Amino acid sequence: MRRILPVLLAALAACAVLAAEPPATAPAALAAARELYTARRDAEAQAAFERLLAADPANHEAVYHLGRLAKRRGDWPAVAKFYERCTVLAPANALYWADLGEAYGKLAGKAGIFEQLGLARKCRTALEKAIALAPDALDYRQGLVEFYEKAPGIAGGGRDKALAQATEIAKRDPYAGAMTTGGIQTRARQWAAAEAAFRAAAQARPTAPEPHVSLGDLFARRGDPARARAAYQEALRLAPQFKPAAEALAKLKP
Repeated sequence: MRRILPVLLAALAACAVLAAEPPATAPAALAAARELYTARRDAEAQAAFERLLAADPANHEAVYHLGRLAKRRGDWPAVAKFYERCTVLAPANALYWADLGEAYGKLAGKAGIFEQLGLARKCRTALEKAIALAPDALDYRQGLVEFYEKAPGIAGGGRDKALAQATEIAKRDPYAGAMTTGGIQTRARQWAAAEAAFRAAAQARPTAPEPHVSLGDLFARRGDPARARAAYQEALRLAPQFKPAAEALAKLKP
């Protein structure tokens, strides 16, 4: 008995160490599952991530990739559930909140009128949380701009809020902020403000053809083909192979 007791104690100690540490193969298994996802071997990737999650229910990366697989299938209710779980498991991860906002937005677009308002508010909350966690992530701010433009005031939307986000973008990237402002003002048919914004973008990045195409589109909508043509030609001068400018110029009526 005296000989057996030390052996048992050693075995229990070894079990405690094993329980406290994740399996050594977990990182390799996660990397392999990611490779399957990237290769679009979705059925195999699904099984691999499910195995990872069964072994470790707190593996938020596995949950996230299961959500991405559901997104590929167009199963937005499942996407939202997976991303909701991600935000619980890793609440400081801005990406999870941003993608959850997208999922709520997709669900709102397909929901009945009584469900839309609640989902829209959830979308706004998730996107705002993403920006609070990652204030310099311009993609997240662009997503919030889109929400503010599309959502009714009762759900927290509004052009003034979209423009405020464009200002925040401009603080971090003057070119992107000006282009965003120009787009907002164009959609609001505020032509003078839109033109000023696109010209500011052209000044911020003199070699970029995009602001000139946007100006051309603006002039074309306003019934000014001569100025539209000049803008498209300037874009092509800067970037002779820029297809949007060439295609817009070809479609322009005299």
